[in-house]
Order: sequence, then structure tokens, then C-alpha cells
Amino acid sequence: MGCLHPGRGLWHTVSNFRVHVIIISALLCLAIFWAGSSLYEAHGTEEPLRELLSGHPAVREVDVRRAEVWEVQVQLHRTDDLRATYQDLIGTVEEVVPPDQYRLSITNDASGELLVWWDELSLYVYEAASNATFTQMRDRVSAAAGGDVNVSLQVDAERIYLHLRDGDDDLYRVIERIDREGGEAIE
Repeated sequence: MGCLHPGRGLWHTVSNFRVHVIIISALLCLAIFWAGSSLYEAHGTEEPLRELLSGHPAVREVDVRRAEVWEVQVQLHRTDDLRATYQDLIGTVEEVVPPDQYRLSITNDASGELLVWWDELSLYVYEAASNATFTQMRDRVSAAAGGDVNVSLQVDAERIYLHLRDGDDDLYRVIERIDREGGEAIE
């Protein structure tokens, strides 16, 4: 009756099937699943995200990569309101990707001189990010920069926004504030 022969167990019947055919079929199914998943990520997330951000008026260049989360790097044209621009970019990214599934970062080709200024000022900014000493940060940053570089600082409940400008050169930094009790960045 059927495939089972009297006196022979189920394993003998299964072993009559070609094991390599089963293994190849399983690997083929996994490959098809992986290819479909990759195609979905590329066409369902990466391309729409890149297209939306590229169409944003403040965005010069976009790089989107899938890692543990979506890594979204944006290079900006000059903007006078970094906080509003960053918040707008967050809204644009979240049209495609859930809030906990991406990391947005601002990159730019600042001159070596502005990078030296950032190195000088970063201590005050990170100190304020962890201690919430924003008025001290503003005073220290303004005093350190003097009139050599134009500094714009903005703060909201989650981040500190710094824009350094020297002539036609800009440097943007967005720093996550630190939760004083847990020691982690505020989400």
C-alpha cells in the first residue's frame, strides 16, 4: 500500500528519495527567497528613499545603504536653519522607513580650517549634550570662535544642531543629547 512496504520503516522509504535532490531544492528555495528580499529592499525602500531625498531642496547628495539599520547619509546645500532642515529630512525618511529602522547623518566637505574649529568646539558641545548646560555651551562656543567663524547653535529636546560658516565653507553637526539617568542618547 503506497510507498510503505511491510517490514520496512519510514526512514528506508525516505532514504529512497534522493537526498541531494532535497538539499538542492531547499538551497534553491533559500536563494529565491534571498533574491526576492533583496529586490524588495532595493525597489521598495532604497530607491524610493533615495528619490524622495534627492528631490528635497536642501539636499545636494544622498547615500543610502542597508546595514543593521538603513544608513542614510545626506550632504546639504547651505541652509540657515539646520534644525528645521534636519526635522524635515526625518519626516521624509519616515515616509519610507519606520523610525527605529534608520540612522540619518549629515555629511559635508568642510575645509580643514572648519574641521579644526570643530575639534576646538566639540568638547563644549558634547559636554552640553550630556549635562544640558546649553547656555554655557553657547557662551563658550561664541567666545572660542570669536569673530573668526560664524556659529549657529540650536537645541531641541533630542539634539544639538551646530552650523559653522566661514565664507563659502560650511560645517554641519547634529549631536544626539544624552539621557542623564540612563547615559544613552535620547530617542
